[in-house]
Amino acid sequence: MTLPERQRQTRSAWYPQSKWPRKYSNTEPNFQIARQVPENRKLSQLPPLREVIKAQQLSARPSFGQNFILDFNITERIASVAGPMNTKTVLEIGPGPGGLTRSLLKAGAATVVAVEHDTRCISALEGIKDIVGERLIILNEDALELDVKFLREKHGPLRVIANLPYNISTRLLLNWFKNIELFDCF
Repeated sequence: MTLPERQRQTRSAWYPQSKWPRKYSNTEPNFQIARQVPENRKLSQLPPLREVIKAQQLSARPSFGQNFILDFNITERIASVAGPMNTKTVLEIGPGPGGLTRSLLKAGAATVVAVEHDTRCISALEGIKDIVGERLIILNEDALELDVKFLREKHGPLRVIANLPYNISTRLLLNWFKNIELFDCF
């Protein structure tokens, strides 16, 4: 005897901390959630990352070398250790759902160039872009094939602040060290 196929149920819910409305389904991700945030909301009023990850049905994939930092205390500490960023362009490789991205923007980074290879995470990043506008540039590319020289010409010296995907970190660092003059600091 087999159980009948469970019907897909769509229900409305609220993010408890931010009162941000969302709709989600138990079987497929809702990619429209990130676009429902009014532009006048601030980064601190975005829903917690755990809820964004749940709503987008994201999970860290070992094939991409992903690990998501969900603790904002850690991401804000990473951003604060990087020093003043009010005139700097920050290069973030593998932002995932945007935890470190939020902290970098809160810390005052002039521009954050977020390079994300995983297309599943792009809609979560677009929710942040809706709030900060041109301060966040999202590139859906492979970081190993990224033209860093072009980014340097367009945005000036780059400051790399990232939770690097572990399966490409060595190759990235070796490539960057060959062109160290393109970067402000790591």
